Amino acid sequence: NNMIPEPLVDTNWITWSQHWWKEWIYTGSFVVPPSPGPTQQFLLVFDGCKDGATVSLNGAVLGNTTNQFLRYVFDISVHPGVVNNVTVVFPA
Repeated sequence: NNMIPEPLVDTNWITWSQHWWKEWIYTGSFVVPPSPGPTQQFLLVFDGCKDGATVSLNGAVLGNTTNQFLRYVFDISVHPGVVNNVTVVFPA
């Protein structure tokens, strides 16, 4: 959103350093459509999620990311037609 200038240009890394060392929280929500069968499996997949994040779904912790070069797949139980809230927290 161009809120923070490119960190690798000039002295932006130092000038804007107060923004790098704080807790970052990302949220999102989704609704699962009704499944055609009773054995439907739902996966929450993260590709390239930075180290040290805690991933939660509807307030329950699913796990932590420890390597930004790995794919993280969480098998989730969700109810069709209900809003599900995902939270990813990167601690300071």
